[in-house]
Amino acid sequence: MRIFFYIVVTLFLLTNFVGYGQKNCAPITTFPWFEGFESNGTEIPLCWSQIMYGIGAPNWIWNVVPDTIGIPSTAHSGNNKARISHSSPFLPVVSTRLITPIFDLSEANTPMLNFWYTQIQPSTSLSNLSVFYKNSASGEWILLQSFSDNNIEWQREILALPNSSDHYQIAFQGTFRGGTYDIQLDDISIFEEGTQVLTYQVNVSTNSGIQATGALVTLTYQNGNPYLIYAATSDDTGITFPNVFSGTYNLTITLDGHDDYIVTDLVINESGLEHTALLLETLLMPTDLSIEISHENRNALFSWKHDNYSKSFQGFIVLLDDEDIATVVQNNEYFFTNLEDGNHIAGVKAEYSSGFSEIATIPFHVLRIEENSLMPLMLYPNPVQDFLKVKYSNTTTITVAIYNSIGMLVHFFETAETEFIINVSNYYSGVYFIRLLNNNASAIKSFVKQ
Repeated sequence: MRIFFYIVVTLFLLTNFVGYGQKNCAPITTFPWFEGFESNGTEIPLCWSQIMYGIGAPNWIWNVVPDTIGIPSTAHSGNNKARISHSSPFLPVVSTRLITPIFDLSEANTPMLNFWYTQIQPSTSLSNLSVFYKNSASGEWILLQSFSDNNIEWQREILALPNSSDHYQIAFQGTFRGGTYDIQLDDISIFEEGTQVLTYQVNVSTNSGIQATGALVTLTYQNGNPYLIYAATSDDTGITFPNVFSGTYNLTITLDGHDDYIVTDLVINESGLEHTALLLETLLMPTDLSIEISHENRNALFSWKHDNYSKSFQGFIVLLDDEDIATVVQNNEYFFTNLEDGNHIAGVKAEYSSGFSEIATIPFHVLRIEENSLMPLMLYPNPVQDFLKVKYSNTTTITVAIYNSIGMLVHFFETAETEFIINVSNYYSGVYFIRLLNNNASAIKSFVKQ
């Protein structure tokens, strides 16, 4: 019976072992080392593993903040934290062990373990967070320290790691003995005693007036340690990294609608504990310019594309022959009227609160043609007060566009009717242009709204 029991327990432990990236995980040899649970999103970090002991033992999970269950709901830093929780009215003991990658500490003098945690438990519970280590592949896990306090604010612990070796691992174990229990863990690091651990502030603002909320701020250590990367999303003013080691870093900040901010060889030490970054708005220039010319009426429809409508986008400025002729244009087209015969250059630039994009231009030529016989067009009455009647000789569906005297689009629709009426009673008094277009022909005429 006892042998059978051990077999069952062994099978259970094996089926409750979770490990990720265990193959090709060479021992970590470069220190300081840091894990903030950011690089793998909501998955267990590479080369970590966990073992559950007991039926119903819960997983360590990786929560994106704000977390509606964990207290506090925010991570100690960044956007993720490790959390394990369990609730049961029964008393059987269950536990789950979260195991780090392998470290080679053979060259370390006095290695230190640093981490932040919270835990919530009933006052009558003997549940706790325990930290273990082992210093060989086949060695036993040795208890380093247990924590049974009840705290809802992030608390820091620094523990000396004894018996250094070339195969060293640490395990964080949550043990449950009934009731409701919750542990949160974040910002784990290993470093040599005496190494400076600093709080570093990155202040972020923009020249567009848009708040920096959501900007991704990344600090990458330059000493070749692939694990020492700090990344978090900024609030409206920036981000604080509470566990940065002295050294040289690369700083990268990205925010939609703005140019990437990159600083190399950024030295962080006790004499400089903050950096101020100004993100410059990306001023995208309009693209795919085109001109449709009505030579007979000396008019031209100027159109373009523009991909970036950021929060600070104001509109477009249209130019003709290097002179501004319209501002705060909201549509992606403009109608030139009464053009002189000859060569012209149409231009457009995007306006943002922080400035203007470069000017995109396209040349075109206007040649006078007296008649447009492709699509005869009649308008009446002209001048008009309320209803403009339109008649043309064509049997296919057409698009109808009406522009005011400065070329701005005021009305647009499609129709298959050869005679139709347009209500212009709400138009301001002045000169307007109506343009009919199908796949084969177009026609443009002016009318006066009284």
